[in-house]
Amino acid sequence: MANNRMYLVCRGCNKGFMIGKTMLDGYYTSQEDFEHKLNEFYSLHDYCNITKEVNSENQFELAYETAVDEDVKELIF
Repeated sequence: MANNRMYLVCRGCNKGFMIGKTMLDGYYTSQEDFEHKLNEFYSLHDYCNITKEVNSENQFELAYETAVDEDVKELIF
């Protein structure tokens, strides 16, 4: 699958942060200052677990723009 993107998704609010994408030959990141932006994403979602009663230890999950396998979560925009 070309141009498939992988996201870290907050289970509390279902917002995603792109952590990688593929162009048929493996995943890579394309964001400058990735670590800083990821930490900002975490900070923005500090309290999302409370509103949806999601355990903060399992607050995030992976999702893909296009899910090929049945047991893979697809992020719907």
